[in-house]
Amino acid sequence: MSGGDVAERVKSDLESHKLKDDRCCGEGSVAGKVLGEMGAFEGYFPVTKLVQQFQFDNCFSFGIFILTCALSAAFAPYWRPIYWDCFWIVLAILIVIQGHVASQWLSSFGLVAYLSMVLLLGAMNMAHLLALRSEHVRTCAISQREFIGCYDEPSLQECFLGSRCTKAQIAATDCTAAGAEHCDAIDGMNIGFAVNLLISFVTFSEPAWWATLLFIRLEGARMATRTPQEILNGKDVSAEQI
Repeated sequence: MSGGDVAERVKSDLESHKLKDDRCCGEGSVAGKVLGEMGAFEGYFPVTKLVQQFQFDNCFSFGIFILTCALSAAFAPYWRPIYWDCFWIVLAILIVIQGHVASQWLSSFGLVAYLSMVLLLGAMNMAHLLALRSEHVRTCAISQREFIGCYDEPSLQECFLGSRCTKAQIAATDCTAAGAEHCDAIDGMNIGFAVNLLISFVTFSEPAWWATLLFIRLEGARMATRTPQEILNGKDVSAEQI
């Protein structure tokens, strides 16, 4: 097959895909225009615009994650110690800064580092959330009397029946049990855990997707300006010198 035949076949395939896209999303529809602008069809998302999109999404997505951690620390401190929320917030801010700098400098190495850190942070955060939920369910399944420092505490003997001792009552003793209000809201807390997991998934995966697309576009653009020998052996090293 000649080069002209290949070009014609590629052009025909692109036109066929365009027709399918128009049928799928509607010619001139908002969805079609947005997806076309992103380069999902036959269009192309330029690197300069992709950098802007990544930087916006990086700040916006992690801003939602940071806000979620702050609200959890303020209104539900019994979910996890507040210092854990502070830890996640600090890590998120550092990763946002690193990703912004890497994209601004068009650094492929920096984008790979950003992707690695985002994936690790997402995995650790969601694993931590699931571990906290398991600990929460286990804690509420145990009688308050069975916790360290609780069994012989005289001031709590009456409320131990049915594990109804409140956080204020327990705080005045050496008992380490969770308060009754901590377990009364377990159904609502399960919803909270599910929402937190969903937010974590979206806020980590979306900027990671844009960073991956930016990395591919950058490497593709750089490879297009190099010969195969330069790609394999380095720009200043010829195959005979290896």
